[in-house]
Amino acid sequence: MKTYIIHYSRNNERLKEELLNKFPDAHIITQFDREDEFISWIKYFTTSPLEMAMVSCNVKHYEALRDMIENDIEEAIIFEDDVVVIKDWKNKFMDIKNKISPAQHYIKLGCLHRYNIDKLEHGAIVVGNNGGTEGQYVTKTFAKIVLQNLRVDNTIDLVHHACLKNLQIACIPICSQTSIISKNDYSGHKYDRDMENWKDYIVNYFDGKLYNYDELLKQYDIFKKKKKEVENAFYEKYNTNVDIKRIDYVYNNEFSK
Repeated sequence: MKTYIIHYSRNNERLKEELLNKFPDAHIITQFDREDEFISWIKYFTTSPLEMAMVSCNVKHYEALRDMIENDIEEAIIFEDDVVVIKDWKNKFMDIKNKISPAQHYIKLGCLHRYNIDKLEHGAIVVGNNGGTEGQYVTKTFAKIVLQNLRVDNTIDLVHHACLKNLQIACIPICSQTSIISKNDYSGHKYDRDMENWKDYIVNYFDGKLYNYDELLKQYDIFKKKKKEVENAFYEKYNTNVDIKRIDYVYNNEFSK
């Protein structure tokens, strides 16, 4: 079973070293940081209300799922880089999973800062809130469902929850998230517009605009070609080379009218 780590590569190098020490065989997802052009493009193309950091987080999760499919990986665990795990987490998880949830395509691994695995009967619980994606077990089947029906207009935990088409989620709490409790900021994520209630979002998820991740990547390739054409046209007209960062300008400019 493969382990992925969702990681913001511009964090300090010590964090990456700690991750490699903690998860020596993990595949660390470093591409598509919030500063990457693809993140700006996908926010524009999908009209996502999420801040860049959250769009990047979603995309990094999608990249982990895409790697599973491309490499025929049947099951994996995905952690985010602020995760901490209990001792002997992998053996404990597999032992509990095989006893109570052998056929699950998704299992929440975070404790929601509420559940202690040692105090739970059988070491597991069913939860109705998938809040937080510091850790989850997923199968290739689940990966395909998400990548063929994704949205970028809310956080990845709600996308996961909606794609399960089930309000109840198995949880084996072998990890916790440090970023929330190490800050005294209660404001949460920032959005470009008011967001609907999270329960309404997951119930109505498939009524909204859905994207196929492979198709988005193809559309981005088309955008990159168009960007190059506009940059060339800009040079011809103004005799100046410019690396265009404004996504909207590539689509709407004085050369395309």
